[in-house]
Amino acid sequence: MAMRFRKDIQGLRALAVLLVIVFHSNIETFSGGYVGVDVFFVISGYLITGLLLKELKDTQGIQFKSFYSKRIKRILPLSLVVTVSTLFVFSLVLSPLETKELSKTGLIASVFSSNLWFSYLATSYFGSENHLNPLLHTWSLGVEEQFYLLWPAVLFLFFQAFGFRKVKLLIIILIIISIFIFLTQFSNNVPQAFFSPHTRAWQFGFGALIHFLPQLKPDYRYTPSAGVGAGLTLIVLTSLLIGPEFNSFAAYAIPPTLGAMMVIYFGEKNNAFSTILACRPLVFIGKISFSLYLWHWPVLVFFQFSNHSLSSSNLFLAYTIIALLSIGSFYFIEETFRHSSIIKQERTALIAGISIIAAGCFASFGFYAFSKFELNSPAQRKIESVQFGGVNTGNCISKIEETELIVCEKGDVKSERTLVLFGDSKAQQWIPELSDIAATRGWKLLTVVKAGCPPVLMDVYLSFLGREYKECASWKVEALKHIELESPDVIVMTHFGGYAPMINGNKVKGSYDVWQKGINNLFERFSTFAPTVLYLPDNPMFPVDIPTCLSRKVGGDIDIQPDACGFSLSDMNSHHNVKKAINNLLFDNVVVMDLIDNYCPNNFCPAVSNGEIRYSDHHHLSKQYMKEISPIMDDKLVKIFSNLQQ
Repeated sequence: MAMRFRKDIQGLRALAVLLVIVFHSNIETFSGGYVGVDVFFVISGYLITGLLLKELKDTQGIQFKSFYSKRIKRILPLSLVVTVSTLFVFSLVLSPLETKELSKTGLIASVFSSNLWFSYLATSYFGSENHLNPLLHTWSLGVEEQFYLLWPAVLFLFFQAFGFRKVKLLIIILIIISIFIFLTQFSNNVPQAFFSPHTRAWQFGFGALIHFLPQLKPDYRYTPSAGVGAGLTLIVLTSLLIGPEFNSFAAYAIPPTLGAMMVIYFGEKNNAFSTILACRPLVFIGKISFSLYLWHWPVLVFFQFSNHSLSSSNLFLAYTIIALLSIGSFYFIEETFRHSSIIKQERTALIAGISIIAAGCFASFGFYAFSKFELNSPAQRKIESVQFGGVNTGNCISKIEETELIVCEKGDVKSERTLVLFGDSKAQQWIPELSDIAATRGWKLLTVVKAGCPPVLMDVYLSFLGREYKECASWKVEALKHIELESPDVIVMTHFGGYAPMINGNKVKGSYDVWQKGINNLFERFSTFAPTVLYLPDNPMFPVDIPTCLSRKVGGDIDIQPDACGFSLSDMNSHHNVKKAINNLLFDNVVVMDLIDNYCPNNFCPAVSNGEIRYSDHHHLSKQYMKEISPIMDDKLVKIFSNLQQ
């Protein structure tokens, strides 16, 4: 397919960026608007491959310096401005802790690798913990840049080895491999599947493959309109019908990718839908789409950070600012650098690119150093040093993607008195203290713990994975077999209370009955071999991340005020479904130890007690606080074991 400037593709760009913007604006109608990024990948695959194929055909080679210098002038200057501006503005409003973490993202984004960084951190793009990260959107820019970096070399080497006619085969093979990897990773680990370049390569491949499809025959009068119309329908319907928690690969990824491919392929011939896409407003939005994409998310995050929500008036003001920044950036940054006579030479452009990347890294490091300086007060140092109660116990838990049972022996491992700790990360936070208690009292402690997996006998949805947590169900089967074989004297059980139960593959709302059935079924099984079960209801969940909140409140103060970041119990998530489910337990061997009066004395839940920070995030207890409440656990267990001996 011959390459020419096509206004309808600019219109398709406009549709893609508008879908992303309305999705990030929390407009529920477009809950799947993030598929706009999938459309961008197809467009890039089509355009870049078309340029490279033409050059290979005409010159039997690729001018790599020319290719990379054009990408540098097109992308790097504005990326630097947006990254540094974002770091500067948010360093004025974020806590030192947040600025430190954001500057790390800025550093990685400056070398166009933030997608790999988020993948490494197992970040969920849709997770609530990331909705205020103003550089989260740079992940897609990382994927694009990695495509630009590698694809010309891959195409050139394959062309040299096998000739032009075999390039189509290369693209098909890469598409098949990429989709296979994506399918495999998607079923096991959403962050890696979402952010990784090798799991996105097939979408670029779909765009590249358009150049090898047969040209439309002139006598097929209505085919172009039907094809473009169907493609647009696939894109728009996907954005309307799916949401962040939709976990079907086919429904999530294939329709918008195939839709974009159809719009580009059938749009080669004049038709009604392509004429609409080629209208002046959409062409203009498509022209400034790169600026719109880079600016929209930091601006929307700033408004969310300042106002906690995006009202209609806030959205109007935010959209106005985004539009002004984008138009200004396009004309004064994008166009200026693209047509600059100073960096017209390829060598100069490459040097400028390296300098821009270095400047971004230097600025990010500067903000990191500034945040570390702010964290130097005694109060900020204490906040920064707060640790999860289960710190350094990772070797004793089964990871999310694992089904293997990992059991650690702690305390007096030769003792005939056995204590089992059973649960998820809420059980993990008890491992160090229970280990000390067991060692002191002469008991053997066995830890049976899996991340994100409640021991209750029910299936659950795990938002981190975006699907039913099947690994948890498999692990629980083996865990219960092992515990029964051990026949312990006491089982200490605790877990997070906010899981979403699933029945027949569907999430259940109003889940009290499901929780009650799952808990009763588990305790009924325990009653056949365990003399006593000590059940700890989950601690209340704060509406904010405690170290971050304290870091904002404390500022440069020396001390942390006792009431800083404390909340009324009514403002906390106390997981009422679980509380209600355990109120009517029918098992004499189950002892419930609810520490709510310790967590929230007089219905007020402090974030700080005795000068120590209680939580390591918004719902996990800190190492310092675990030491404070461990005597309560010690006393309770001593009484239980004493009763067993009588």
